[in-house]
Amino acid sequence: MNLMQKPGTAKWLILILGIGVLGLILWLARNKDTARPSGPPLPVTIASPTQISGGALYVSQDQNLFAKHGLNITIQPFILGKQALQSTLQGKADLAIVADTPFMFAIMHGEKIATISTIFGSRKSLAIAARRDRNITKAEDLAGKTIGTIFGINAQFFLDTLLLTHGIAKSSVTVVDLKPDTLVEALESGKVDAVTLWNPDLSKVESELGDQVVTIYDKDIFVYRFMLVGTQDYIAKHPAEIRQVLAAFAEGTRFIHEQPEQAQAIIGKHIGLDTALLSKSFDPNDFYLTLDQTLLLALGDQTRWAMKQNIIPKGDVPNYLNYIRQEPLESVLPSAVKIIH
Repeated sequence: MNLMQKPGTAKWLILILGIGVLGLILWLARNKDTARPSGPPLPVTIASPTQISGGALYVSQDQNLFAKHGLNITIQPFILGKQALQSTLQGKADLAIVADTPFMFAIMHGEKIATISTIFGSRKSLAIAARRDRNITKAEDLAGKTIGTIFGINAQFFLDTLLLTHGIAKSSVTVVDLKPDTLVEALESGKVDAVTLWNPDLSKVESELGDQVVTIYDKDIFVYRFMLVGTQDYIAKHPAEIRQVLAAFAEGTRFIHEQPEQAQAIIGKHIGLDTALLSKSFDPNDFYLTLDQTLLLALGDQTRWAMKQNIIPKGDVPNYLNYIRQEPLESVLPSAVKIIH
């Protein structure tokens, strides 16, 4: 009697083969987003502000995660996310890393854009840097002072929210619109009493001026949120690229959580900030992929603020669900999508 003729042997072999096939199917399903796609690399240009908010982008590029997922990524560097978004709207970039405020303004101006994921959210990367010799030691001391910011971005919304929260009348301060590359000079030269700043400039100013500057945060009122955004047309026509970009970002984000010291060094190199300075504001938990209800609430709050300040015409708040594309993120990281319809 051979092996196959023994009672029950055939059944056991079939069972073992079945378990093996099932295991293979489960492994393929689990690794479908991390296995490198076949074919030539797909080109994608991502415009990004040279800030800590682009950390997952820099780590993914440095660790060859985009190449792993079948992509050839070109990074376009800008000072502001607003500029990165403009590059995408002009067709010079495919995707942009941009904060929620310029995203809101673009939608209110009729642009057909959408976000595929929030990628960064911090409560300590944006602050007001103020001159101590102008008798400023806390938020309430900003009354009567001249403050420099940049109109049309999250820094303007942050400033107005901070003034309101601390009971400072907007009419009691002079707010001036400055160019991004003049904020630090305006503060150091004394042209203004305070400015809104973010990293890397915030940490550099704190290091250079030391006790001459006071940094005013308000971690309870504002999240420095950045998203990955594209035109609705590009997102619809390039599902493979979008899915593979998100898969690489997911791995890059996981790397930041698992290897924070190495991630700091990579990010610091890309944004031109010494690791020791970056460590003051670096928190691995600020890097994550999600589409959740807090994004919708923030966009609504910022829209009402812009209308109240007569920055945009008064009217109905848009349904921002129409400017979110959740399917790509659901296919890569289902647990990251938490939006209530």
